[in-house]
Amino acid sequence: MVTGGAVMNVCGLICPECTSYNNECKGCSNAGGKVYWTGYLPEKICPIYACVAQKGLPDCGICEKLPCDIWQSLKDPALSSSEFQETIKQRMENLSRLHKHVD
Repeated sequence: MVTGGAVMNVCGLICPECTSYNNECKGCSNAGGKVYWTGYLPEKICPIYACVAQKGLPDCGICEKLPCDIWQSLKDPALSSSEFQETIKQRMENLSRLHKHVD
């Protein structure tokens, strides 16, 4: 999805803010949830992307379980717990802004 000219994933991550974007990653939406790091997962698809698709939602922003266990299970090992929680907070804010603008 595109917001204000920036690509945002279903989880609220803004693609151009990611160091992997345009290198090994073209963005979750463009890759159908099969981003580079999912090669390490048995399903080969982002569990967040798969959940949103299964529920028929445009993104996580309107899910009442946000942030859910799936989000919590996908901690980047390079981040501390507090850094990870801050990324969750930021993505939730991104989604909230998106839905305030759309609604």
